[in-house]
Amino acid sequence: MSTLSLPQICRNWDLEEVRRALARGADVNKADQDGKTGLMLAAYQHNGMLKLLLSQPGLDVNKATSASGVTALH
Repeated sequence: MSTLSLPQICRNWDLEEVRRALARGADVNKADQDGKTGLMLAAYQHNGMLKLLLSQPGLDVNKATSASGVTALH
């Protein structure tokens, strides 16, 4: 079992680990040290995780990075 946060797991592009983290109740809105969420990281890379992350209840698609105010939809 991973002790990494969802953004850290998304940086590793391990879709199966992302699924396991989400099944364990990982916070889909948690940001990394740069203020980026898993959704932002997936969107930047046009990765298939985007669809999986978007399907999660409670996802805040308008959450912005703390540094630049950019969202995953920008």
